[in-house]
Amino acid sequence: DSLCLCVCVCLCVSVHACVSSVHACPDVKYGVRIHVLPIDDTIEGLTGNLFDVFLKPYFLEAYRPVHKGDIFLVRGGMRAVEFKVVETDPAPHCIVAPDTVIHCEGQPINREVSV
Repeated sequence: DSLCLCVCVCLCVSVHACVSSVHACPDVKYGVRIHVLPIDDTIEGLTGNLFDVFLKPYFLEAYRPVHKGDIFLVRGGMRAVEFKVVETDPAPHCIVAPDTVIHCEGQPINREVSV
């Protein structure tokens, strides 16, 4: 009934405590829409369309599950950018499918305030 994670996995799943729990999420629905914003320190000096360069290829035909509050890393355009899931519909989690609308408008999120 316990789980041991390496440091790399802990960083990927944003685990910052010694004790964590894992819960099943039965019947997760396909998302109608999600709203994600970049973490500000990962887009410094970056120009261009974040959706086209990072988000579209990341989610394209991947059926990725997301949960409100998740932070995920996307590599593209010779860079790595972190995004935070601000909202999902349905809430609090969904699977990003080809029909899911991905919103990424808004001010980047400050890492110190957010995490």
